[in-house]
Amino acid sequence: MYPYYNSPKVSIIVPVYGVEKYIERCCISLFSQSYENLEIIFVNDKTKDNSISIIESVLNKFDNRKAQVSIIHHQENKGLSSARETGIQAATGDFITHVDSDDFIETDFIELCIQKAVEENLDSVITGTWHEYADKKIADFSACGSDDIKTYTKEVIAHNYPSNIWGKIYKTSLYKDNNIHCIPGISYGEDYAVLPKLIYCSKKIGFIRKPLYHYVHYNSGSFTNLFKWKNLEDLILVEKDTRQFFSSKHEFALEMDIAHLKWTAWTLRRIYETNSDEKRAFALIGKPCYKFRYFKHFGINHNILLILHQLRLDFLSKIYVKLSKALIGKYIRKK
Repeated sequence: MYPYYNSPKVSIIVPVYGVEKYIERCCISLFSQSYENLEIIFVNDKTKDNSISIIESVLNKFDNRKAQVSIIHHQENKGLSSARETGIQAATGDFITHVDSDDFIETDFIELCIQKAVEENLDSVITGTWHEYADKKIADFSACGSDDIKTYTKEVIAHNYPSNIWGKIYKTSLYKDNNIHCIPGISYGEDYAVLPKLIYCSKKIGFIRKPLYHYVHYNSGSFTNLFKWKNLEDLILVEKDTRQFFSSKHEFALEMDIAHLKWTAWTLRRIYETNSDEKRAFALIGKPCYKFRYFKHFGINHNILLILHQLRLDFLSKIYVKLSKALIGKYIRKK
């Protein structure tokens, strides 16, 4: 049990939509936390399944948590980003943490994070992650990088550190005092518009190099590699918002350009893999901005796609993607 008297209150924000297969495990992990001073805010984003009934059923087994749990109901489905924003606005805790409703956390997640935050006077605490697959789980500490604020922000913007907002805990004042919000209507890449700002506005960050958050990959409804135009449109909005925030502070222009090129390469591969409308994609991406001095910032596949796109040799890009996909598939089948 957490030893500090007058321990800070922590708000756990959980968006809920279409997770009836996973929400019970998530709830048990939240209600079983060793840390006492919590409020747990579920945001029902107009889910069509039995997720809310399951939350209520699990809660009935945890009398000590009933007064700490609230369920906010959206009248229409607004998406993950809006659901998180609803939770942030409702939060009354000194700290905020985000848990996706198909994921779960270790029972000492909050306790260890708050202990670290209080002892070292931290604004943000970042933990390791368990990546949960159907047949295995993998510990990941890539989010536990440099504790220098500027360096960490730079690496997140350039997509060298993960940009997810889960697996971390933040002072609520970072949101309130710096006017940081989740972009409404966004359902892809939404964390990228939030995490760099939270880290940048922190005075001090710290890490717990232990996997405390379980990120579930086998929920097929939560993410897809299939190309969607909405995903590309969301990425454009997220980048625009993030670029505006940091350009006003005259920071990280190079990193924003690198980020733009990385998701440009992602888009090129996706449209060629799925035979999507190239002209529509190019219109959304905008003019190529690849410079050869950026070469060192990308892997070989990204560099090939970006150089060919820069030279307007997109027919060669299409051939390259088709061939590389076929070769990778052949290699996997052999294994």
